[in-house]
Amino acid sequence: MFRSRNRALVEAKKTNSDYRCEVCGMMFKEVYGKSGNGYIIAHHKNPIDNIEKTATTTLDDIALVCANWHAIFHTQKSSLEFRQITQ
Repeated sequence: MFRSRNRALVEAKKTNSDYRCEVCGMMFKEVYGKSGNGYIIAHHKNPIDNIEKTATTTLDDIALVCANWHAIFHTQKSSLEFRQITQ
């Protein structure tokens, strides 16, 4: 059995966002100008491997994060709890 990613769900999450990292607040367009406009990475808050095979992913299950935080989440040996550190 395999999982398929729901691109429509990710696009819906991005459409309703300001493309700001939900962890550190970074916006690619503020750093990289026009090249970074509309860019952000969708990250599953709960790793796909930990989700039951029949579970459905919702908008609340996805975080929009910068590349740095996405890499950190995927390189931690222990599960790193997702949390927003800016406000």
